[in-house]
Order: sequence, then C-alpha cells, then structure tokens
Amino acid sequence: MAKILLVEDDASERTALTWLLEKDDHKVHSVHDARLALEILNKEEPFDIAIVDLGLYPSPSNPAVGVQFCRDLNTQAPDLPIIVITGMVSRKDLEERCVGIKNLRGFYPKPLDFMGIRQKVKEITHANRGENETGN
Repeated sequence: MAKILLVEDDASERTALTWLLEKDDHKVHSVHDARLALEILNKEEPFDIAIVDLGLYPSPSNPAVGVQFCRDLNTQAPDLPIIVITGMVSRKDLEERCVGIKNLRGFYPKPLDFMGIRQKVKEITHANRGENETGN
C-alpha cells in the first residue's frame, strides 16, 4: 500500500483515479490545485508517490503551473517520485518543460491510460519496498 498525493483539476478524472488506486488498497489524498496540495504535503506524514496534472488552477490551460508545482515538490520532498499527467503538450514538449525535475517516473497523456498509471504505481511501490528492506 502506498500513500499517494493526487493533484488533478478535473473532478471526473480525479474521482476515477482515486477509485482505481484505492481499489488497490492505496491511501489517496486528492486535491484540485497546487496550493492545497502543498498545504497537505506540509501537514501529512510523507507521501510515497505524487501524481500531478500539469494543467492546474489558477491557469489550467498553462502547463507551467504544474511544472512549477513539480519543482516545489522537489524542494519540499526531494525523494518523492512524481508521475505527470497532462492533456496539453506533446511528449517532446513535456520532456523539455520538465528538464531538471527530479524523480519523474512517468508521463501519461490524456485521455488517461488508467491501467498504465496503475502499473507504474505498482512498480514504484515495489521498488520503494525493496529499498526499505535493504536499508537504503
């Protein structure tokens, strides 16, 4: 089981991802904007994974908001694995915008590949579990 921070402005996608991940016994904290996500990050015990949509309030049509949030995550939780989701940019553009962001573990365009995200979460969870067992 992983503790997941989900930051997605689209209510239907946020609900569907939360349902799917909770079905796998993960604990999901889902919010619709970066400000709330940072507040939760400061108040809660550490998260195992962050899933972040790049199009966030206050400017959902501007991926720079989500990119900056990922940079903020790097500052506040430098070891937190990040999965990026977006419907706004090509993979090449996404990779260029995200240069320098640490711990990016996957990019998923919209419409979302829910099973792919689910599998990526499993991979990260298993990798983290292996590190914890070896003391790393």
